[in-house]
Amino acid sequence: WNKNAGSEFCVTAYDPNNNRFIVCETTNIPAGTFSALEWKREVRRLNHIWQPEYIYADQGYGHTIIEELKLMAYELQGNARTEEEQSAAKLVDRLKAFDFKANVELRNPMTNVLIKKSGKHYIVENTVRLLETEQIWFSMHDIALKSQLESYVVLSRSKADGKPVYGPATKTIGDHRLDAFMLSLAGITLNVLEFK
Repeated sequence: WNKNAGSEFCVTAYDPNNNRFIVCETTNIPAGTFSALEWKREVRRLNHIWQPEYIYADQGYGHTIIEELKLMAYELQGNARTEEEQSAAKLVDRLKAFDFKANVELRNPMTNVLIKKSGKHYIVENTVRLLETEQIWFSMHDIALKSQLESYVVLSRSKADGKPVYGPATKTIGDHRLDAFMLSLAGITLNVLEFK
């Protein structure tokens, strides 16, 4: 979600037989007068079409939208009349708020010790690892995602702890679709592939 750039959506599937992540659909709903309504409609549309296991949403600008969608889904449980409403009722469990600034707890697969990483660093490192091992497939026609991947760099380092601050090298390219893409990958790896 972004009040200025609109909202980016990225649907990613995981193929366990080939250990691949496949970007199935990306969408942008531009910011506007009634954009929050449009964003909620798009979540419901994608949820109904793709029937995802999880939907990860940026908690930052979207915390109110996430709460409204969950309330709507809760109210539909037991009262859903159409197939779309039945799908929407599942948002209670499917929709997960992700805080880019909060810590993600992971278990080290070698030592079994819990480690903490900031949400943003986790999704970036996870995406880099999957790109390096050539596990990601996306359409060559998705120019926005391609250009945002190519433009994403370490802009600076935090003076407090030396951690990288990421962003686009070229501001006009942006990074919102890339954030949605990385968040979709994290949703899969956190729930399916990583030690919990």
